Amino acid sequence: MSRTNIAKVKLGLAKLKLDSKLQRTQTITTAMADNENFPAPNPPLEDLSTLRSNIIAKTNAIDAMKVALEFEMTERNLMVKGLDEALMQEAAYVQTASGGKAEIILSAGMEVADTPSPVGPLPAPQDLQAFTSAFKGRVDTKWEPVAGRSSYVVESAVNPDGPWSQIAVTTRANCTATGLTGGTKYWFRARAVGAAGAGPWSEPVMKMAA
Repeated sequence: MSRTNIAKVKLGLAKLKLDSKLQRTQTITTAMADNENFPAPNPPLEDLSTLRSNIIAKTNAIDAMKVALEFEMTERNLMVKGLDEALMQEAAYVQTASGGKAEIILSAGMEVADTPSPVGPLPAPQDLQAFTSAFKGRVDTKWEPVAGRSSYVVESAVNPDGPWSQIAVTTRANCTATGLTGGTKYWFRARAVGAAGAGPWSEPVMKMAA
């Protein structure tokens, strides 16, 4: 007795990405519309089209939310960076105003740093680099960390010979200069501060503010 091969439908949904799955749905609904071989599709083709349209709309909404979330995260990170810089400046003020008295520093809600072990004179920071920021009026700088430092002082000037203005006191080997005039060339330099005092300035670098 001969056997008749029965063809079976293959969808392969598990291996299809969403875009391909939506395209497959469009192909099926178009092919089955007014097809005399399928007089009563189950579920109705309209249901398939509605599901496809709803998924496309929801996907577009998700993509829009992703863009908005990325923007908000970038804004938040910039605010955090600004807070860090503001706290460092506040700490520098407290350090000066307290005259180095622990009880006065503590009264400001800040902690007193452990007394560092005496070290010799600190070298100048090496490999100071400046980068144009994507944000107007900003320039990012970084340099190689200096061992034994407690902080760094960063200055800027519109002339390599000065006059120089302090823009930050930071414990990190990087700094963002803000409030700059776009299209103006600025020079930057940094030096490390440790138990033996401030070390020499780095070689200045120049970068034009965005």
